[in-house]
Amino acid sequence: MLKNILFIATLLAAAATAWAQLPLDAARRTSPTAKQMPVRLAGDLPELKPAVMAAPATQGIITSQPEGTLSTNLYGTSKAYYLQYGYVISDKSDGTVGRIVVNGDKMYLYQPFSLFPSATWVMGTIEGDTVTFKPQPVFNYTSSTGVNTTYYLRRISYTEGATGYTAPDDSADVKFVYKDGTLRMATDGVMAMVDGNKSWSGFGDAEVVFTPIDDKTVSLPAGLSPKPYTMYYSVTDSTGEVQKMDIAVDGDTYYLGHLVPSMGQNWIKGTRQGNTVALDLPQYLGPDTVYNYHCYAFAGSMAYEYFDLLGMWLPTPKLSSYPYALTLDEKTGTLRSDSLLILNMGKNQVFYLTLVNRPVLKPFNAGPGKPKAPFFTKYDPYQERYGNGYIQLACDLTTEAGDYMDPEQLYYRLYIDDKLYEFTPSLYTRLKENTTEIPYNYDDDRDFEVRDDGSRRIFFYDNTDRIAIQTVYKGGGETRYSDIVPLRNFLTGVASPVAGDKAQTVVATRYYDLAGRLLAAPAQGIVIKVETLLDGTRRVSKLRH
Repeated sequence: MLKNILFIATLLAAAATAWAQLPLDAARRTSPTAKQMPVRLAGDLPELKPAVMAAPATQGIITSQPEGTLSTNLYGTSKAYYLQYGYVISDKSDGTVGRIVVNGDKMYLYQPFSLFPSATWVMGTIEGDTVTFKPQPVFNYTSSTGVNTTYYLRRISYTEGATGYTAPDDSADVKFVYKDGTLRMATDGVMAMVDGNKSWSGFGDAEVVFTPIDDKTVSLPAGLSPKPYTMYYSVTDSTGEVQKMDIAVDGDTYYLGHLVPSMGQNWIKGTRQGNTVALDLPQYLGPDTVYNYHCYAFAGSMAYEYFDLLGMWLPTPKLSSYPYALTLDEKTGTLRSDSLLILNMGKNQVFYLTLVNRPVLKPFNAGPGKPKAPFFTKYDPYQERYGNGYIQLACDLTTEAGDYMDPEQLYYRLYIDDKLYEFTPSLYTRLKENTTEIPYNYDDDRDFEVRDDGSRRIFFYDNTDRIAIQTVYKGGGETRYSDIVPLRNFLTGVASPVAGDKAQTVVATRYYDLAGRLLAAPAQGIVIKVETLLDGTRRVSKLRH
């Protein structure tokens, strides 16, 4: 199995083909309407953040907030474009933060592309009600091979019936009208991110409108101190995630805090009635500084949506107006719900940061504990032509005493040929030093991946199936080890939550490209793999070859 690699260079190198193609409508993308950010700082693009932060000032890229009056109360919508799997996709963007700084006749706009987290500012000139953004550098990237590319903001145009976009020099400026508190794009065409040859990266926005909002966040009453909790939520029937959070109680009023760890202070308010705590939803959580979206907490529901590309019905989260309640165990302080809580970017469509499904909130126990044994969820044997194979593991994130573990103190180890394996930078090139322990949440999008189903994928380079796994927990200042679990147990269906049920046998495999065309064999780039199981169900995955 070829490694699952997605670099910023892979995305932007596709601009040559993206330039010649017309955008696909979002209805044809390879996921249902509920979607996540196509470019994620901490996940898909591990090199993105350092590249942005290190952008040389001589290139004219503004990485620090300029001086002037800052405003973050503008709510943005647009027709957004993004590059995914080699295709330019057009979609609706809703909920971007109009983070602007005004200083005299200058206006600075943060992260101008709604679906590309550049972490940079662009400068416009104010004349009356008009703000003009001239072509300017917005993002710089140095690839792992040392190739440096600067990308620019500018207007590109499209004429109905044409075969592609153009970038005329006589109409490169992007103009907005700033009037009565609203910032509205006045230029037709697309505010796009292009390289030095004016080739479109695939990212950009059109029909941009920022309007003022007065949504209010929740704050803790003065003097009220929160207590640390852990929140577990399900990803699949056998996997989940745990994160630390806080809960504060003031009489019958509950405050759930730090559900979005990257945002600092963010709270959801609820009211206790008997043994339930009803949350006041939807709740505004504030402007996110990573993806630059206004974030909200919503009650959610799951509905099946027909997926044209593959002819399948897939479960899809929906924003819901139903009440959301947690059941309280007064003796232990545990809160739990069987429902879905959506931590969402924007308030008019599902664009989720996190799907908190069937959460369990427990007081955090900082003490030590032996972790329960992990389990294998998938195995792809070593293949000579690729020089690697991979395993996937997961665990239920509790100690044998039943306490949820602090995920920041959890690690896993690999045993190959009955020996503890040492990961080295010579093979695992994004590691900084030799190690035998990998943090459970570590994801370099190359050799170690946190999968959407909650499992962890690890590539290995030894031609063997004598592999075992073990978790390590360092909570409470002590180090405890789980039992060692050999791969042979998974292969024979022994002691595994996904034991070898014959119904899971794959009886047919087909490959499609993003446009839904059946392929005779996996092609280079992104393909969709559809496996038909013995029981008639189908399993869909995306592969990068």
